[in-house]
Amino acid sequence: MYCHLYCIVSHAVNTFFPVTGDIHLGLNVLDNLFGKLFYGKLPSGTDWLDHLDILDAARLSSFGNMKKIQQYYPDVLAGYVDVGIEKKSENYDKAVQILNSCGLPENILVDHAFNDNFVRLNIINRNQIGSITLHQQTSHNGKMMRRPISLSEEQITAINSVYGLYNQDGKIKQENIKLFMEEWDKRLNLKTLREWWDNIRISFQISTVGKVLAHSNAQRCDKDLPPLN
Repeated sequence: MYCHLYCIVSHAVNTFFPVTGDIHLGLNVLDNLFGKLFYGKLPSGTDWLDHLDILDAARLSSFGNMKKIQQYYPDVLAGYVDVGIEKKSENYDKAVQILNSCGLPENILVDHAFNDNFVRLNIINRNQIGSITLHQQTSHNGKMMRRPISLSEEQITAINSVYGLYNQDGKIKQENIKLFMEEWDKRLNLKTLREWWDNIRISFQISTVGKVLAHSNAQRCDKDLPPLN
């Protein structure tokens, strides 16, 4: 059981991320996912890692260190913790002009959950910009419907330009990361994940065999997970 459970959790950390740009909802999604995956007690010590190595499910390494949860998730979910654009600033005015120039709504910028003085794009990271969809109200048989519309190349370029206007103040970002982790620890399953993951002392990588095993078991725990690419 430990072998399967470890593979599932490690695979999930590296594979499954929320798609919503809403910070609190995104953390809730992750908490719910790991709540489904924690079907047993997480293993301690190092014997289970040796077991995975023997089964060819993982590759252990004596070089390098594992990234802690506080290092890893604020990196892959950078859109949640990046500073954003200060309200009533020159860069905010520039951002609005860029959005208006290519038919994008100003409300694509939302209040930053960790700092009321800033706004941010409602995405998990900059790589998600190309997958943003807008919604257009249309009438069909007397009923109002919302029709998704993909961004044009011009609009994708514009939103990237807006992201480029983000404030780069390192102190503010570190405060955002601190608040992010406080929100993280409010959720029982995420706190459990952090405490377990941060105590793994050996660097590792899940092998192809381990990924297949982990993904099939993860889908048994949560049938809504996508297939393995």
